[in-house]
Amino acid sequence: SEDAGIRFSYFSETNLFATKAFGQNMGLESTWNSCISLSDPAKPVELDNFYRNARLPVGIEAIKQHIREVDDVPLGVSLFCDVTPTAIRQMMDLLQKNEEIVCCVGSSTTAKNLPLFTQADISVAIDPYVPRASDASFTSRYEHVKEITSAPCSFHISEKSSHSS
Repeated sequence: SEDAGIRFSYFSETNLFATKAFGQNMGLESTWNSCISLSDPAKPVELDNFYRNARLPVGIEAIKQHIREVDDVPLGVSLFCDVTPTAIRQMMDLLQKNEEIVCCVGSSTTAKNLPLFTQADISVAIDPYVPRASDASFTSRYEHVKEITSAPCSFHISEKSSHSS
């Protein structure tokens, strides 16, 4: 994928350790300079010694300052922990302002993905497997949420078929 100029990033609401463990299982770099916390710098976060020694920035404003004053290493990091939907949108904006093409992949049933799908240059909604409910009103609401959330997506992958819009 790197030969094609494609780089994968993972944004997680979990802490540094859980994010790095999951990233490693996905085959993403998880050692030196591999994970940045997007938490509010005023909020205490648990960091490992690699993080402290690397002096990676914490939070969006610190990342912007690091890029201006030090280097663009934060733009090449594959893992981001302690994220919020707002922080993800801000990081996507920063990547896009630095000429990165952002593709967002996420669940079609997670309403907070809607603004992320809308902001991304390319977006892919994936329907998670949900056992069929006998409650017709639940099924109707579920289908409605999927249609709204995946509306801005270039692609929508479901268990029945996949289609592009």
